[in-house]
Amino acid sequence: MNPFLDAFKKGEEKDIELIKQSPGSPLYYKDYNNGAYVIAIINESFEFQYIDKKALVFLANMVNKGKLLRKKVNKGIDEENIVQLDLQRYDFGPLDIKYLTDFDLKNLRILDLSSNSIKPQGAFYLSQSKFSSLESLNLNFNEIGDEGLNHIANGFFNKLNCLFLFHNNITSQGIKYLVKAEFVSNLIILSLSENPCIGDTGVRYMKEHKGWGKLSILNLNYTGLTDIALDYLGKAPMPKLKKLNIQGNKFTDQGKANINALRMNHIHVSYRTEAERQKEKEKNKRKNKDKK
Repeated sequence: MNPFLDAFKKGEEKDIELIKQSPGSPLYYKDYNNGAYVIAIINESFEFQYIDKKALVFLANMVNKGKLLRKKVNKGIDEENIVQLDLQRYDFGPLDIKYLTDFDLKNLRILDLSSNSIKPQGAFYLSQSKFSSLESLNLNFNEIGDEGLNHIANGFFNKLNCLFLFHNNITSQGIKYLVKAEFVSNLIILSLSENPCIGDTGVRYMKEHKGWGKLSILNLNYTGLTDIALDYLGKAPMPKLKKLNIQGNKFTDQGKANINALRMNHIHVSYRTEAERQKEKEKNKRKNKDKK
């Protein structure tokens, strides 16, 4: 048996405030020794699992594919103190997002929902949330598509400054929706990698928008770009852009000249030609062979 559970049963633990305890539900308490909130799960057999989460990053451990969310076991949690949630790879679907938004997480600043399957409907529920303090949103690998991005663009995320949309079936139409979002003017990091149908047209929509004043990092790897997109990027109103990732796109010699022009403008451009990639690959092979 876990010593913490023994202490609770005997009432001997003086430094811990017991907030809630019931079989089949989480056990919440505050550890006065380190000021951390701690969550523990008690199943029907009253077995005890102790999980220490110090930076108030504990809701993720409470969620078991949404089951505990459906039970509304958040009663007794000080929701205002939850500032970060890591919910990647929880097999969340649209309804799980709906249940998640029932939490009044008004001080939530970082939300990672990557590698789930929330789809456009889940993006809609997320856009209706009360997460008004959200600064970083990771939706990588969620199949939200253009429709889902439209919902996010119309959400109440006025403080959002980091948005990750890797591999989401987004096309140029999705970018057309995105540039209309009020939070675009606050974005510092925008990742759109592995959405191969964004293409030059999507970058043109970005160039035509004037609200990229804070954007510092832009990830456009494998987004179907050509030399035309590089010309757009050179003219885009992104005065603070410092890092541009454009791997996996096809550029000609003229495009490479545009890349050099971007680099001359103090932008770190991450791009290697196929010949350069093969050269690096051979170099790594030789290194590994030498090690053996």
